[in-house]
Amino acid sequence: MVRLWIGLALLLPAAGGEQIKWVKLDDALAMSAGDGKPAVVFCATDLLTTGPLVKYVDPAFTTEAVRAFRDAFHFVKCTDLKTVKALKATSRCELIVLDPEASEIHRIVVGSADEIVAALK
Repeated sequence: MVRLWIGLALLLPAAGGEQIKWVKLDDALAMSAGDGKPAVVFCATDLLTTGPLVKYVDPAFTTEAVRAFRDAFHFVKCTDLKTVKALKATSRCELIVLDPEASEIHRIVVGSADEIVAALK
């Protein structure tokens, strides 16, 4: 039993504190319209064939540097074809920032925590 708990502890993110809360695009846009915070969409799907592999970039959202932005944005993890089409996403690991009116502010393909932080500043 002790081995099980040790194994589970190793799977948890090393960084402490609150993690980013992921919501669906429609929910993020509704919240954004209400509170004025932009929505950030991370395309984490293999439906797209170009761009960095998601399994290497997705863990960057657990770093303290990226989590520092968790209260400034509404975060969406795009994994379905409907959202990919709605946003006209073209690459894995594409980060799309939308203003409260759902207009695109910024779009960039990211490959690291540093690149995510730079895009959110």
